Amino acid sequence: MSEPVNVADYFELAAKKVDPQVWCYFEGGSGDEVSLRANAGAYSRWRLRPRMLVDVSSISLETTLLGTPVSMPLGIAPFAMQRLLDPHGELATAGAAAASGVLMCVSTITSSSHSELAEASGAGPRWRIPCGCSICINRCKRGSRKVCFQSVTPKCFWR
Repeated sequence: MSEPVNVADYFELAAKKVDPQVWCYFEGGSGDEVSLRANAGAYSRWRLRPRMLVDVSSISLETTLLGTPVSMPLGIAPFAMQRLLDPHGELATAGAAAASGVLMCVSTITSSSHSELAEASGAGPRWRIPCGCSICINRCKRGSRKVCFQSVTPKCFWR
């Protein structure tokens, strides 16, 4: 494969690059992987319809996501333990999200602290949801600018 052109190509390249003992964690989903299959099915139903002969001299992808201005209608989904893949882990992802002007959803099982992630994201877009567990409540009391986005899981799922 010379250059990846779709998600399947990137998936194949990642599987070749990452240690198999680490890859098996990132390849799957939690529990019975019902959500993983549902998400893959939902994305396969979307179709992009290119438009021809349309004025594109002035276009903008800017919008709001969860009431927060972002550069494009994309966000970074949470995935845990990113330092297993890269020594900078979530810090690099937070920096990339900020540089791109998009939101990053932080996993409840992150390999960096939320304050480190807030620092790495600089002045990037931020959004926060109410916290529902004791660890998150303590972090929320420190101020919303410390947390980019929190995903709170009321129940732990074993992988």
